[in-house]
Amino acid sequence: MNIIKLFQLEWMKMRNTLAWTLIFVAPSVVTLLQFFIILKMGVGDPKDGLSPWTPFFQQTMMFWSLLMLPLFITLETALLAGLEHQESHWKQILIQPVRRVEIYAAKFMAAMALMALSLIILWASILFFGFVLVWIRPAYGFQHNAIPWLSALAYLGLSLAASWFIVVIHQWVALRWRGFVAPLAFGVVMTVAGFIIIQTEYRDFYPWAMPGWLIMGFSKGDLILRPLIFGMAGGLIGSITAIWDLVRRDVV
Repeated sequence: MNIIKLFQLEWMKMRNTLAWTLIFVAPSVVTLLQFFIILKMGVGDPKDGLSPWTPFFQQTMMFWSLLMLPLFITLETALLAGLEHQESHWKQILIQPVRRVEIYAAKFMAAMALMALSLIILWASILFFGFVLVWIRPAYGFQHNAIPWLSALAYLGLSLAASWFIVVIHQWVALRWRGFVAPLAFGVVMTVAGFIIIQTEYRDFYPWAMPGWLIMGFSKGDLILRPLIFGMAGGLIGSITAIWDLVRRDVV
């Protein structure tokens, strides 16, 4: 019950902050960019029988997973930890009659909740801009094809599962070290390295390449299990390890 209450408290603290705003801005920007690409290049030949909703979801999810997702997680976890780093709020938090493990567990839960909510916003923004295309580009045929609800939800679920490990790593880094520069620099370096590693055979095991590689494979009809399994296993084991390390710390 303490963890639930602490999670609710984390949720309340995030409201009206930059971290909360970013949940809506980042997915909408990615979808808007894909929207303009479709306006310029189209979505393929309607005679092929492929629903235009399918490439819209596929391309937007790949854009999100490859480019925006690692940087989004970097910013969100840094902002979330910054709420406590400011003015040494940790001293006030850790003297409360609540176990440290519950405090840190609630923060990791809040980070994953932010990630899940951002994917819901991404899904909703795709639908919104898809209906805009129905109005301004009826020749594309969005209005004549069913929305692939199941595959769209599968994209969201796979992206969330594969990104769990990244969220855990960045949340640990952001909580472990004060300031905004160190977590941001770490995230940028790891994300840039991911663009290189995703072209190698190590992409199945590199956390920052896992979501992009998984979504790329799924868009071609191939469910690549290794990045999915390692993302979830790394997220679970990493959460336990990170919380154990944070609980042991004497200096905050």
